[in-house]
Amino acid sequence: MGVEQIGAGAVHSTPIFLVGIGATSPPIPGATDSMLVIGMQHGEETAAREAAIRFIRDLAYTTDPETVAYLATHPVFVIPTSNSNRIGSVVRNNFADVDLNRDHLTLSQSETRAMADAMRRIKPTIVVDLHENNGTGVTVQLGHPTQAQAAAQVKTAAQTLRAGVESYITSIGCTIGSYSADTTPEILRQTGSLRHCLTILSETDRTGITTQQRVEYMQGVLTGVRKHHGANAAAIASAISAGKAAKRAEGAAGTTAFAVSATKTLNPPPVAYWLTQAQRDTVAYHLTSFDIEATPDAGGYLVSMAQDAQPAIPFLLDDNSDFNIVSAERRYPAVPEPEPGDLIAPTSAVSYGPVRVNGVDCEVTSVHLRTAGTFTPVWEKSA
Repeated sequence: MGVEQIGAGAVHSTPIFLVGIGATSPPIPGATDSMLVIGMQHGEETAAREAAIRFIRDLAYTTDPETVAYLATHPVFVIPTSNSNRIGSVVRNNFADVDLNRDHLTLSQSETRAMADAMRRIKPTIVVDLHENNGTGVTVQLGHPTQAQAAAQVKTAAQTLRAGVESYITSIGCTIGSYSADTTPEILRQTGSLRHCLTILSETDRTGITTQQRVEYMQGVLTGVRKHHGANAAAIASAISAGKAAKRAEGAAGTTAFAVSATKTLNPPPVAYWLTQAQRDTVAYHLTSFDIEATPDAGGYLVSMAQDAQPAIPFLLDDNSDFNIVSAERRYPAVPEPEPGDLIAPTSAVSYGPVRVNGVDCEVTSVHLRTAGTFTPVWEKSA
């Protein structure tokens, strides 16, 4: 078991701690197939913090053979109090009045950066986000990632995880509901899936049940996650690996539309983004946080979409995104060199993506060959 401070609250510098429980002492972040539990993103949801702390205690002192075997290969990391400035308060947002669970892409707050840094280091297979709400009519609501740009394999595996947790907590007396299908990529449940993590949201109803019951139900969710992970680790790892491969291929091809906001879709998407040095400096923290590779290119930096981080890149770099940190230049596949005098019939199965001219995406309707000042048409868009 190990404990370390990973950050502090935005205003009063109240420490944020990460606890690790596993076979090594302390567990090594990123070394193996792990789970990350995050409690109390919202200051008034104190049962989430208590459940996370009790989960640490139970794992640290367990003699249960199944749990001991799980911890031998699957370390568990816990951030019990992510909104540390709000301990003991009834206020949702942090001291800067920011909802931390709407800041996981922009990462404008020290608290969300602490969580993001932990995720980058640990690279958890599963992330559990503990919350509370009011008046749902059920004791526990669960949510899984539904973000359009997350890998299908990851979303399917997360949905299967959710079903396994539902089965377990129903057996201990919980009534189950579904949380809203908010696909905003700033929410941890969605951002985690862009990082190829199986993310699961737990919302426990504060209405009509005691704090002790809420804590016990959250502990049930965590136990259900552990049991499902232990029994299905190989299948989960395979799904994540397949999801990463699929997104690398999708990014290289540049043919699958990318919904970069609720109203804007890149179709076709770029195959890369180009950053100036100043832009690269501005977005450097986010590139590191999301493991986005940027290679030197012609006085700037080229960010290929053919990498594991493909699902996150346009959200951070495209000016059509609601959350972009910079407005990078889109790069599309180069137009192939035509042969002189060869006119390609408009009906041919040939098409060109848009090109960027003076910062504006322009449709390609024809291609001409310039020879000694004479322009010869070699391709025209079919009607």
